[in-house]
Order: sequence, then C-alpha cells, then structure tokens
Amino acid sequence: MPIFFEDINLGIMVFDLEHEKIAFFNPAVEKLLTPQLDIEDYPSLKEQLFKDLEADIPVTAPVSSSFQFYDKVLGYSVYPISANRFLWVFIQDITEKIRLESIADAVNTMDNLGYVFSGIRHEIGNPINSAKMALSVLKDNFATFSNDTVLEFVDRSLDELKRVEFLLKSLRNINMYETPDLSHINLSHFLDNFISLAWSDFSDKGICINTDFHLKAKWAYVDPRPLQQVLLNIFTNAADALENRKPKTIELCTRLNHGFIWIHITDSGCGIAEKELNNLFKPFFTLKPQGTGLGLVICRKMLARMNCTIEITSEENIGTTVSISIPEGCSDTLLG
Repeated sequence: MPIFFEDINLGIMVFDLEHEKIAFFNPAVEKLLTPQLDIEDYPSLKEQLFKDLEADIPVTAPVSSSFQFYDKVLGYSVYPISANRFLWVFIQDITEKIRLESIADAVNTMDNLGYVFSGIRHEIGNPINSAKMALSVLKDNFATFSNDTVLEFVDRSLDELKRVEFLLKSLRNINMYETPDLSHINLSHFLDNFISLAWSDFSDKGICINTDFHLKAKWAYVDPRPLQQVLLNIFTNAADALENRKPKTIELCTRLNHGFIWIHITDSGCGIAEKELNNLFKPFFTLKPQGTGLGLVICRKMLARMNCTIEITSEENIGTTVSISIPEGCSDTLLG
C-alpha cells in the first residue's frame, strides 16, 4: 500500500471478502477502533461496522453510514472493487461534527418555532379579533339592529371562523405522510393518471396542459400519495398564476439525470418577482389574498421525507418553473 496511507488521519481498511480477512489497515484505524476491537477479528469487526448499513454485504455500489462506537460516532464509506471481492472502507471520527450539527439544529429549530408560532398567532389572531369585534357590536346593538343587519354581522363572524378552520386544516396537513411508504412506481403511468384526473377542471378554466415524458424517465422510488398532493398543490398554484393571462398553458415534462428523475412544471403565468423567490418556502408567506403560506412548506417537507427536492425559478410576467427531483426506481421485472 502507498506509504502516505500510514500518515493520514483518515482510517483506511481493505476487507478481503473471499478469504474473510482484513487485507490492510492503516495506523488511523488502530487509533479509532482499539482497544475495544481486535482488528484481526474479521467477523466481529465486519458485524460492528456494517450492522446499521441498509444493504447486503457485499455491496454493489458505494455506500456511506455511521454508527455509535462506545463514546464516539464513526462515519464510514464503503467502495466495492474487483468484482466485489474487496471492500475499501474509509473511517473517520465525526463525534465533534455531529455535536456541532446537533447544536446548530437545536438553535435553528428554536428560531423556526419562534417564527412559526409568531405566524400562527398573527394568522389566527386576526380573524378571531375580527369575529370578536363583530359579535361585540352585534351584542351591544342587538335590540336596535334589523334582522338583515344581524344576519350581516353573523355572516361576517362565520366567515372569519371559516378562515381559522382553514388555517387549522392546513396546519394538520403538515404532518400528513410523516412516514412515507416508498415503492418502485411507474412514474409515466402515475403522471398520466394525474393529468387525466386534473384535465377536466383545468380545461374548464381554459388551461391547456402539455406533456413531454422522457422514455427512460419511467421508474421512480417514491410514495405516490404525497407526490400526488404535491403535484396538486403546484398545479393549483399554476392555475392561479394563469388567471387573466393568455395563452394559459402548463408544460409537464420529465428528464433523467444522474440517477434522479426530474419533473418540471412550467406555467405561462404572471411569474414571481426576484425579491420574493427566497421567501416562497417560509411559513405563512403568501402572494395570494386568501392564501395561508403553508402549501409550499408542506410540499417541501413531504418531498424531503422521500429523499426528493423541489426548486422554483420564475420571471415576472413570463412564468414559473417548479422542478422536483425523485430517486430513480426499478421495474417489477428487475426487482424479480
């Protein structure tokens, strides 16, 4: 092995799977694993390193994971070589990194909670105050108001309470599909079914939906239930942006890139100002008069749970493109 392997802090090991032994390890491995583990003890060492790995050994592609090792957290990456006979394993102590990330996450969580609760107080407080004011006026003047005026104040209060109800339903949706049920789905069929369901409503609004599905972007690894919710939200936003616009078009296309299928939804709507783009995923930020500002927040959370991402690009008075990345899946035939 190269001499510089002896001098670096990164632990390097080579597992010989055919002969079930450790073919090589550098001094950094000894420092990380001893005295708790005998590096020559191949079975126990392999079990300790790979027990949390969600893959069979031997692995067929590079994988990474981490595990708690006594008072340390060790991260490692595994690379198969020579027709899976050998595994290269790179190990490092990530205890301090995890600790700092945990602190940062806690601070970020508290900041986000403060922001969210401030938004909830504002969004729910306003309609409650309006309903309270209307009912107070009605109470003070009930004896003198006509029946029509009484009904007007009652309807005004009910409208404000409906607004609160709508906000509470939106907040409840944040926890929908908290644990997604991932599976290999035929994305082309899924999107065809989605378009067929949405076609009638969008056609009634004068909106034309065009599709362009890449032949190889067919199988995806995703939960179709939250994906449908996400697409419905995005298409609804696109329809709102197309109001009073001509032509009214939505383009839906798929592309395959580096193990991910990208779904691109492009509308010819009013677009979004550049200064507003960075606020789109903030809770309670909305550009709609009756919006809650929670739709995109929920979409991004659902997608993140499925190892998917969402990006939005837009140009004012030209249109908006929403891009979703989904891990590529396998067909039923390949799954055996």
